[in-house]
Amino acid sequence: GGQEKSCDVGQDCPSIADISGVNLALGDRLAAQIACGDAGIVDGVPGAGIAQVRTASSTRATFDFVELDASNTSVVAAPSETLLFSGVGIYRLCFCRPSDVLACDKGSDFQANTGLFVARGPYIGTTLECGAGQADCTLDILRGVGLSSGDQLLIMVATSSDLTQPCRTGTQTVENKSLPADPVSGAAGGTYFAFGNISEAAVPGEYAMCWRPAGSSQDFKAFAGYLHISCRPGYFELSDSTGTKKCTLCTKGYYCLGGSSTRESEKTACRSHSTTPAKGAVSEEECKCIPGYFDDEALSYCVACPAGKYRTEEMDVTTCTECETGNSPAGASNLSQCLCPSGQIDLDPRPYDFNCTEVTASEDFTAAVSDAETTDIPVVTGTMALEIDVTVAGTNDADAVEALRTALIKSLAESLGVDREAIDIDMDALLANLTSGNRRLTAALTLTSPAADVDLAPFLHGRRLTVRSLTYTVRVADEAAASTAQDNFNIDEVATSLKENLPEDLRRFLVSASGDSKPGLATYRLNCSQAAHGKGKAFPFGISPTSTDDCECTAGYQPVLDSPDDVCEECSFGFYKTDIADSACKACGTIYCTSGDDCPDVLPTLSTSTKKSLSSAACECPAGYYAQNPSSKSNCSVCGADHFCSGGRTRQVCRPGSSTGGLLRGGT
Repeated sequence: GGQEKSCDVGQDCPSIADISGVNLALGDRLAAQIACGDAGIVDGVPGAGIAQVRTASSTRATFDFVELDASNTSVVAAPSETLLFSGVGIYRLCFCRPSDVLACDKGSDFQANTGLFVARGPYIGTTLECGAGQADCTLDILRGVGLSSGDQLLIMVATSSDLTQPCRTGTQTVENKSLPADPVSGAAGGTYFAFGNISEAAVPGEYAMCWRPAGSSQDFKAFAGYLHISCRPGYFELSDSTGTKKCTLCTKGYYCLGGSSTRESEKTACRSHSTTPAKGAVSEEECKCIPGYFDDEALSYCVACPAGKYRTEEMDVTTCTECETGNSPAGASNLSQCLCPSGQIDLDPRPYDFNCTEVTASEDFTAAVSDAETTDIPVVTGTMALEIDVTVAGTNDADAVEALRTALIKSLAESLGVDREAIDIDMDALLANLTSGNRRLTAALTLTSPAADVDLAPFLHGRRLTVRSLTYTVRVADEAAASTAQDNFNIDEVATSLKENLPEDLRRFLVSASGDSKPGLATYRLNCSQAAHGKGKAFPFGISPTSTDDCECTAGYQPVLDSPDDVCEECSFGFYKTDIADSACKACGTIYCTSGDDCPDVLPTLSTSTKKSLSSAACECPAGYYAQNPSSKSNCSVCGADHFCSGGRTRQVCRPGSSTGGLLRGGT
């Protein structure tokens, strides 16, 4: 009972040799069991798990593992598979001699303890995580039975669906994996393995660590555990057009924790109105408020600088800088957005100096208001190509087209940093193509939004719709934002995201997506007159518009009350408006009568000679009054008898033979 025999898991184990005993005979059998007489025989032992004496002397014998017939009684042949795949451990070697009453074909027949059978190798369950680009990937401790210095591990692609035996069917990871391709020998008694440097190009995912004992030249068939290659902090997992994962530098406006969990392997957007100073952010702490916003410690998020203040840098500051003029739009991001107070115009041409002067109906102010109707903004533009499986989309399948629209919106937003709520895509043209039945058609899909435009020129070929040139245009506020969007765009991310964002039953709807690796920069002219209900609209001074949605009622116009369509109307006679804003026109106010007792008890209001007046300078004496002093238009005198006054400074004598009938204020 004191004998001990061993085999290595994953290695050839055809027999149990040199068993000593008394009167050993052909046909005697051994089985590995947890305890002799148990009902079961250890799984994973070659053949039926039973070894039988094929040659022997009376005192020594070799027990060969055998295959039994269907009745488990007669030996058929030596097993075709002689590798040991039992669990690592120490088992009992149990003896049985067949007889007329004992078949020795089941565990309970093996009652006699012969000794120990040691299945040497590593325990299953070891997990090692290393990052792509890591300088020293080391397995500090490998636990098992019978391990020794010189034992080797090999990284293999785990292709088996049975996660407990991937080394049996795996393939050595040599090609295009950027992982150690050669076996690594263990130290410290076979428990310490140094894999060395992991390439930045290593494909993230799970790999099998496969073991073989020191001195063996056989294949690595024993599963030791998993090596998980993850993206290091500052990188996230992304699949390319072939479906191969890779670690990609975290884009600006996001942070990437790095690691193996789903949250760690993805990029996470910074909180609203914040971004990162550069690519490769590793934590949320690197997200800083964007220019024009400050960190509100009480609310714990970024808040727009109030009107009259600005902030230029990306940082977590809790205050904004005062404009010396005391006026700016909320969220101003630079000094050039500081404005003269309402009713004044800056006559200094230098962008950071001010000469604020009261607005009059001057050519300078009129030209400034007119110029505000249009603006040129930087844009990011590029092309993509999509291939759509029409057989999946189906005739009259508006739902499939809408699914593509939704997925495209989300995918562009994620890659370019555009809010999905700001994007709208008109898919009617594509749907018309799908339902028309024509074999070759051309249509246009237009994405209209404050953030982006997409034009598609698709052609239908048989049952595939190929969108040959999808042009996207992303409107941004300034050149810095354009550069960020241009740098952030990743066609692989858009393509992968498109498929992931489609509903599961429509994944085949999108066959492929490809396009420019980096979009270009251009300019785009926004024109308020081309917006819906654009008459009387312009861009407010000091803002950085990204679409005609930013247009508001221009000087001399006000919003129509209770209008659901944001319509603007002219200021009426006696009203004016200087600002470009969705605010009401201001009344000119009452006159200051200088005619003593001739002044009425209730003073009339000043008037204007035309509608849509731009400033208070347009306010003048109403009909029946005139201004004697040109420098003070509101000081009005009664017109007087035998005169008529049409307003302003005009006072004329009645024609000979006519009078105003004795009216003190005269005629109008």
